[in-house]
Amino acid sequence: MSIQVAESCDNCFKGAIVGSGKVEKYAGVDSYIARPTTQGKSAIVYSTDVFGVALKQAQEISDSLAAAGFFVVTPDVFSGDQMAPDFDFGNKEATGKWFGNHDAKTKVATFEKVIAQVRADGYEKIGTLGYCYGARAALLLAGEKKVDAYVVGHPTAVRVPEEIDSISVPGLFLLAETDFAFNEEAEKKTKEVLTAKSGVETQFIKYPGTQHGFAVRGDEHGARDQKAKALQDTIAFFKSKL
Repeated sequence: MSIQVAESCDNCFKGAIVGSGKVEKYAGVDSYIARPTTQGKSAIVYSTDVFGVALKQAQEISDSLAAAGFFVVTPDVFSGDQMAPDFDFGNKEATGKWFGNHDAKTKVATFEKVIAQVRADGYEKIGTLGYCYGARAALLLAGEKKVDAYVVGHPTAVRVPEEIDSISVPGLFLLAETDFAFNEEAEKKTKEVLTAKSGVETQFIKYPGTQHGFAVRGDEHGARDQKAKALQDTIAFFKSKL
């Protein structure tokens, strides 16, 4: 069975640059880099939603992960062509053109290059984090065993079961109570595929009263506490696996 769900998040918050990390070249890719105060052996490669590394909340999440002790790299896989704050999702031609230029599967090679550099820099354990659009690349990387663990929030456009069937590393799904992009059918099939894998730990947490996008911009939609809890759950999971 193949489930292909919505390609976009038309109400994801678009914000300004406020993070305390730095934008620099990493593995030849412009990236938002957030470093922990104490050098460790674990890193996280972050796959953003369609609004890219310039999104205020994306940088805040990176900074929070770094404060928890992880080296965090968020590559600009859009090469500056992320969706603009005033992007009109009602314009089907423009929306289709953007997704045609930025199929998430085509970004995996860039993430692989970044991950290879992270390992070359001495990090022994690497996790990947992906929200919305970015969750698909994170799951593909997990399926290729490029990372040691993954966390995805309200995934978008994931092909189930074919894009998750090869996953054999531990993972955590952060699920909204109401999600146009990861509906009940997709959730049910995903659980069937991943929980059937012997020896592979997959956790699913559903956050009451939330909608698609809450783990990134829940503070804009009355879900500030659930957003904070999802981030705490993410940090706890990565600390236990990396």
